[in-house]
Amino acid sequence: MSTDVLFYCISMSSIFSGLFISKYNSYKFLQVLMSKERQDLYKSLMYNYRKEMKQGGCPEMNYDTCIKKSLEYIENNLDKKIELKDLADRVFLSKYHFHRIFHAVVGKPVAEYIRKRRLLKSADKLLNTNNKIVNIAFKYQFNSQEAFTKAFKRLYGMPPREFRKSRVTNALFMAA
Repeated sequence: MSTDVLFYCISMSSIFSGLFISKYNSYKFLQVLMSKERQDLYKSLMYNYRKEMKQGGCPEMNYDTCIKKSLEYIENNLDKKIELKDLADRVFLSKYHFHRIFHAVVGKPVAEYIRKRRLLKSADKLLNTNNKIVNIAFKYQFNSQEAFTKAFKRLYGMPPREFRKSRVTNALFMAA
């Protein structure tokens, strides 16, 4: 069963009541509102939600675990589109709260962190492969070579083509 359904049930109970209610009150409210079959579904969803939280969610405000899971996900998916909402959903936080926690722990906003990690990976590809610059740009989710060049130049102080030409100097620069 999906946790999305659980969140839907909880949010629907909040909407019907017109205010945010605690889990206990939410359950009592749903008892009155729902049939026996729906109550059983709700109980099952709550059980699965608690089980997921124990296995890998972010129980009891353990933000270090949340951020660690997020960083691992980002590292493994730099060549794919990464949405803030997806990161937040993976650790059971709202996207707004996740962004605040991520920024506080990592010291950078999520988008900036991802962009810098992608640029670092692309710099490594520039030094260690002969792939075309445009292919590297598209691999790391830049919309165009121009956007990639602009971001790359802002971070490294030179365009990707020059960076690739000066491999020996840059290898030392990347190690530092």
